[in-house]
Amino acid sequence: MEEKDKTIIEVKKWLNLAETDLKVAKILEDTKNYSNSVYHSQQASEKAVKAILALLSEQIYEHKVSSDFYDLVFSKYPYDYIEEIYFNLSELETHWLKSRYILKTRQNVIIDPLELYDKKKSSNLYKKSENVIKLIKKFLKEEFDLNY
Repeated sequence: MEEKDKTIIEVKKWLNLAETDLKVAKILEDTKNYSNSVYHSQQASEKAVKAILALLSEQIYEHKVSSDFYDLVFSKYPYDYIEEIYFNLSELETHWLKSRYILKTRQNVIIDPLELYDKKKSSNLYKKSENVIKLIKKFLKEEFDLNY
C-alpha cells in the first residue's frame, strides 16, 4: 500500500472518530449530561482537525490544536470558511479542561463542570462542533478532492 493511501485511511479514521464523538455528545446532551456532552463536542472538533493535519503530514499529540490549525491551514488556504473553523475550534478548546474537572480559580472559587453547563450551552457548543466537522469535510473535498 502506498503512503498516500495510508494517509487517506488515517484521515478517514480521524473523521470517523470525530463523528462518533459528536454522536456521543448528542446522546449525553439528550440525557442531560451537559458537561460530558461539551467535552465530546470539543473532542469531535479536535479529531476532525487532526484529520486535516494528518493529510498535511503533521502528527499532533496535543489536545489544543487551534494554533497548529492556524499555522498550517488558516494562514495558507484562502477559503472563506477556514476562519469559521478556527474560531469555533478555539472556543471549543476553552472547554476541554473545565468540562471535565473541578477547577479552582486564583480567587479560590470552585468551578464544578456539573454546574457550569446547561442545555443551552451544551447545544450551542454541539452545533459549533457539528459545523467544524461539516466545514472540514467541505475543505477536504475542495482542496484535496476527498469525499467523507
